Amino acid sequence: MDISSVQKQMEHQADAIAALATGLTSEELQWKPTPESWSVLQVIDHLLHEEIQDFRSVLDHIFQSPDDPWPEFHPLELSADIQHPERHFQESLASFQSEREKSLAWLAGTDVDWDAAATAPWGAKMTAGDALASWLAHDLLHVRQLVELRYALTAAASQPYRVEYAGEW
Repeated sequence: MDISSVQKQMEHQADAIAALATGLTSEELQWKPTPESWSVLQVIDHLLHEEIQDFRSVLDHIFQSPDDPWPEFHPLELSADIQHPERHFQESLASFQSEREKSLAWLAGTDVDWDAAATAPWGAKMTAGDALASWLAHDLLHVRQLVELRYALTAAASQPYRVEYAGEW
């Protein structure tokens, strides 16, 4: 695994996340296509939470103390009722970007064996390489989610006009 390529990909994916999430109104930031879907704001809050509590923490655990219990993970409560969505979004996005920079700096200072492993809470062996590859894939899952939200927002905001001429989604 080429850590330099991974770092560049993580940097570009953070930029894509920011680009897909910005330029929206308060209503659009909180809009959900279905009640069980996430809003753009909730996606950004989730990514911030994961950046701090999950991937960097798990990698550090694998490197530093693989025989100790897995790091405690506190699930994020996704708020649907935010008083100042635009300000909340700006703070969450800035925090995500700052935490991503910390993650990139941390990775740059890490010279490790990517085959180092620990046993995950579900009993499977996870290598550091698995965790890092999963981090990259996790970003991409949420890039896809943000693209889908932007598409749905465009289709909804365009009513009564249709978007079918654009091509099949």
